[in-house]
Amino acid sequence: MAHCAIMDTLDPTISCNSPALKRLAQALDVPSEEFLAEPRVNEVGDLLVFVRIWSEIKNVQDRDRVLEIARQEAKRVGYKGYV
Repeated sequence: MAHCAIMDTLDPTISCNSPALKRLAQALDVPSEEFLAEPRVNEVGDLLVFVRIWSEIKNVQDRDRVLEIARQEAKRVGYKGYV
């Protein structure tokens, strides 16, 4: 059975075939299998690291600060989508 790295720090009921994981893979335009095994040095690996870090931040205000930094960076590089 394949090991799913994202399950190491998230809710153990999440499956590698979960709809949320499939949406993440679709948003990154990568196969959902990219989330199997340990993160590699690429965008998917970076995303997994970010999700692991995010899952450790329990305080709403702390999460808001992280999101604000991400929004500022997205705007700085010209991202015009939802921020």
